[in-house]
Amino acid sequence: MNPFRRHFLVCITNRPPSVQHSCGARGATELLAAMQKAADRKGLRELFGTAVTGTTCLGLCETGPNVVVYPENLWYGGVQPENAREIIESHGVEGVAVARLLHPDVDRDASENAS
Repeated sequence: MNPFRRHFLVCITNRPPSVQHSCGARGATELLAAMQKAADRKGLRELFGTAVTGTTCLGLCETGPNVVVYPENLWYGGVQPENAREIIESHGVEGVAVARLLHPDVDRDASENAS
């Protein structure tokens, strides 16, 4: 059983600056809160079976904050809190990825073929 039809996973990992980059140090906690708020406003869980969840490291830390969306296996990179509403409305409600925010280091053909 799948509890959700679509799941937005937001990396909120914080690492010491001396170790490497991290999404948490780049505003991921604020991004997660903004995405959850936008999702709640649109009723994504109830109407569309969609969840927004914070998670630990997704990798590709240099270009975070990162968001991965399943089951599509689409990756967003460098996402800021001000992008949250657009992602939720376009991808969460309409099912259309926000192309300009897709992760630059993820092969889109591989992502599309994974779903």
